[in-house]
Amino acid sequence: MSISPTKTFIFSPSNTIKGVGVALFGSKSSHKVATKLQAANVPLGYGLCLLNLAFDGYTNAAQDEIIKKHPRSPPIHMMCW
Repeated sequence: MSISPTKTFIFSPSNTIKGVGVALFGSKSSHKVATKLQAANVPLGYGLCLLNLAFDGYTNAAQDEIIKKHPRSPPIHMMCW
């Protein structure tokens, strides 16, 4: 008898409790948070986005080189390289 990963991980009581907790926390709002979101720091947002794109490009290029050097390695090795 095998256990389905879907039943084990997605529909477990602990995940349901976590999901309800996140939903309740997300539904709570405050005036301080709302005013802070209205005055967003746009240059910081664009800067972080560009930094993310640069790191993503570097990671992709590095992984391409690793795949060329070690073509038979499984994907789990790429995660733990």
